Parts: sequence; structure tokens; C-alpha cells
Amino acid sequence: MDDIFGAVNRAVRLRVPHDNQTGDGLSDVDLVARSGPSEGEIMLDDAGRRSFVRALGDPVRVELTMRLLPGWLPDSWWDIDPSNSTALQAALARVNTDEWDARYLSGSIAEATMHHGRLWVLNESGEYSYTLHADGSIDASYPFKRTAGPYSAAATWLPYDFSQLVSGSGGGNVPGIPELAVRTRRGFACRRRRFLPPLAEHPDSGAPVPMCVWLSASGDAGPWYYADWVELHALEDQCAIIIRDRDLRQITLGEETFVTAYIKGLLRVRITAVVELDDQVVGDARLAENQMVLPWATVLDRRGQLHAELRSVPANTLWNTWGFTTPADNTGDFARARMMARRVLDESGLRRAPGLVSIPYLLQPSRSAPWDNYQVGDEVYSIETDLAGTRIDLAQQVGADGAQRSAPVLCGVTYRYRSANPPDMATMLQIEDATYSEDDDPGEMKEPSRA
Repeated sequence: MDDIFGAVNRAVRLRVPHDNQTGDGLSDVDLVARSGPSEGEIMLDDAGRRSFVRALGDPVRVELTMRLLPGWLPDSWWDIDPSNSTALQAALARVNTDEWDARYLSGSIAEATMHHGRLWVLNESGEYSYTLHADGSIDASYPFKRTAGPYSAAATWLPYDFSQLVSGSGGGNVPGIPELAVRTRRGFACRRRRFLPPLAEHPDSGAPVPMCVWLSASGDAGPWYYADWVELHALEDQCAIIIRDRDLRQITLGEETFVTAYIKGLLRVRITAVVELDDQVVGDARLAENQMVLPWATVLDRRGQLHAELRSVPANTLWNTWGFTTPADNTGDFARARMMARRVLDESGLRRAPGLVSIPYLLQPSRSAPWDNYQVGDEVYSIETDLAGTRIDLAQQVGADGAQRSAPVLCGVTYRYRSANPPDMATMLQIEDATYSEDDDPGEMKEPSRA
């Protein structure tokens, strides 16, 4: 800062006359009009002090691998009991027929079944767990639950449980949000979200990795196929994908096709993508209990400045399959948020001391003594009488360790003269406090993350 603004301002004591006494070393000739009183008002204001500051940034985004569910109502041609061999053989026999083509590829019937086999959902909002009737009533009857097979359990159709992937046995803690370790399903809002592209880059080319869909024709155990040949469309109003390949029978998974694997109860679909959690980037700073003056708090809105895009590696097929490791920067802006909050807390601890002091003579700038040559920019550490019989300290210790000092600044000097007997003279000193604005951003700005 010195190379921009020059040397650091002087620290001065503002000395005022007292009881018409002359100051040491100052003659009556120099202080012609010193018979008048000193006047002034200094307001010591603690109203801006805070005991707690919280900085809030953007919602945390996490890259996860998540299972998907069939997003169409049960269809007797797709959803049969795999343990019933007669029904299974009949369903498989229909796959390569003209009736199948008419039902799912072309014609009026295909318009009603266009999403069958194609729409796969996360059910993060829980809307696939109930039926919403025209009168507004809700029937929690799990209308999408199958009667048999891997999607027949009621628990499968509960709203998606993020806590199983970002905490607990299913994954591990998301960096910066330790409380997720004890959070349960109820700790996440049942609301619509959307899939966002993964954070990863290809290990060979460095190119961004598109949304990754994993298919298994052997149940949950895999092996899992990275279906980069499948044409996908991610919906923008919910966590769901649509497979756009014209004929799902052409998607092969080893000895099975996409369709036959589903009918046999063997098909599983997963996706690696980024989802937005409910938690924001947050940083707190608070005073010790014995330092609290006023029980007031401040919340800093730093959305657009504080980000966190994290990877939950243990629950991430993409990273485990390609051999990625946790990146060194998998921490987000949590530390920066705490630094912002700490700075505002420290600066808010300054007692404001604005005011105006009038000294009943003209100070002479040529004098070398600080109390005769006050300058704009001086830091006023105290106000005291000539004989120091009365003293008001204005400087304060600031910072977490109290190693720095701050004081109000002399921001204006006014000389007043009116001819009279005796002459009316005064030097008026305007004092203002140098306080930190919450709109200032401590630290380097970061580019906003992609939408």
C-alpha cells in the first residue's frame, strides 16, 4: 500500500487548551486568541460491533454416481415377473415382432409409450412416490413401483437419499461439510434438481468428460459398461435422462440387449453427474464469550464469489473405474469464506469515533510539534488537554491477535477568522473513523462456476 499512497499516516495526540492555560513552550504572541474555550463533540459509537459474522456463498455442488429408476408407469410388455418363466418367455418373444415396432417405434400407440424404456429418473423430489390427483389430493401408493423384479420394493421408490452417498457407509464426507456424516435422509430437501456435467477431465486428452451413464446387464454386481455410445438428453427441470437412440434393442450389453436385460430383471442404470445440494458455502467467525459487547450478528451475501464443486470419490464410479484420485483442490472456498467472515468481524470490532473539535487559535503549519501541525490523514490516537489532565483514548487493538492498532482519521482542517476584539479565531478539526465496508471483498475474486 505504501507504494500507492505513500508513507503510513502519522499517529498524533490531539491536544486542546484547558482552563485558559498556555501550553508548554508556546508564547502568548503565538497564541493571540487563546482566551476562548475549546469546543467539540466526539461520539464513541459501538453500534456497528458484531459478535458473530457468517459469509454465505453458492450452493455446494457434488459429483456423484447415482442409481436411476424407470420413469414410466408399469408396462406389461416391459415389467413382468422374471421368476415366472412362462411370462418371461412370452415377453421375450414379443421383443422382435412387428407389434413391438408398432407399440414403441411408430404409430399412434408409440406416442403414448414414447418414454417407456427411455426415461430414467433419480426421484430426488419424491414425485414418483405418489399420485397427485386433479383435486390436489396425494395418494402415496407408489404408482411407479413394479409388482416384481428389482424395482418392486417400496423403499426403492422413496425420495432419493443423498446422505447414503455423501456420508455414511455409502460414500464418505463431502469436504467442508462435516455435519453430513450424521445427516439422514431427512437432512435433504425433497425438491427438483438437475444433472450437471461432471467435474472430471479425460485422463489422456484432458477434455471435459460428458455426463456418464453406466449400464449393467448382470444386476448390481456388474460389470458396468460406460455407455458413451448411447445418445442422452438430460432434462433441465428434474434429475432425469432420456435415451434418444431410436431402437433400444440395438443397445447391446454383452450377450443381452438393453430391452432383454430389463425384461429379465438384470438391467441397472447409473449416472455420474454433478448435483446441487441444499448447503451453501459457509464461513463463520465469532468472538469469544468474554469479548462479546452486543449480541448482534451479520450475514454476508457472497453468492457468485464463493463456490464449492466437490467430488465424493468413494461413491463415484467414474473415478474408481478410471483410477482417478481425489484432487488436491477438492475443498471449495470454505477457508476463504471463513477469512471473509473473520475480517468483517475484526473490522466491526472498531469503535466509531466521528466528531468535530474546535481549538480557539490558528494552528501554524510551519511548526514542527505534532500538536501545532495537524494534517489531513493523521490518525488520532487520543484527545487530551495541554497538561494531559484529561485524556480520551481513541486507538483500539484490532485483529484476532490484537497485534494491530486502528484509530480515527483527521479528514479535514478548517481555519476560521473573524475580526473582533479580541479576534475570533479557531482551527476546526474534522475526525472520521476508518471502518471496513461489508461490500469490500477481501481476497482475489474468482470466476463464477458454470451454470
